[in-house]
Amino acid sequence: MKKLLLFCAVAVVLTASVPASAASGLGLRGETGLARTPMAAALPPLTLAVAADFVASDDVFLPLRAEFGVIEGLELGGNYWYIDSPEISAAWGFNAKYVLPEFVENLGLALGGHYREQDLADEKNNGHDVYVVASYRYGFLTPTVGIRYESITGANDESDLRFFGSLVADVLPNLAVGFEIESASDKLEGT
Repeated sequence: MKKLLLFCAVAVVLTASVPASAASGLGLRGETGLARTPMAAALPPLTLAVAADFVASDDVFLPLRAEFGVIEGLELGGNYWYIDSPEISAAWGFNAKYVLPEFVENLGLALGGHYREQDLADEKNNGHDVYVVASYRYGFLTPTVGIRYESITGANDESDLRFFGSLVADVLPNLAVGFEIESASDKLEGT
């Protein structure tokens, strides 16, 4: 049920973007992309995007994000997740992504990363990740594939590689639909 509600929240964010394009939404981690996976696209220079979602769950979870397009291909941002839970009081982080200049028509390549902190009930669980992602625009479809190296320090001191992918379809001028997948990690998520 929680995954369905999260999917609905992402659909609302993608639907509300004007005009819709394959990378017009801000994911929960901040950068342009889908809920948890980035795409090889960045905000235009001197563009500010702000987003907030309400995710219905047993605990209140309110992800807030802001992203700024600095120069062509470079975006910087931050996020703050208000979580009303006995285990986690808050999570916040910074992110950056650079989209390389296009050398093949409709193919985007990007490098990016995140730094985040989580305040658990009695300890901190910080982490960072770096990723490489490729997106190819084919008509109204944009498939994306990428690999992320993620490291957590503090309470859960682990690191692992994750593979991810997404597919976005620009259905109408102001409506995009997509799905994403990310490999699981027993090290980072527990068994």
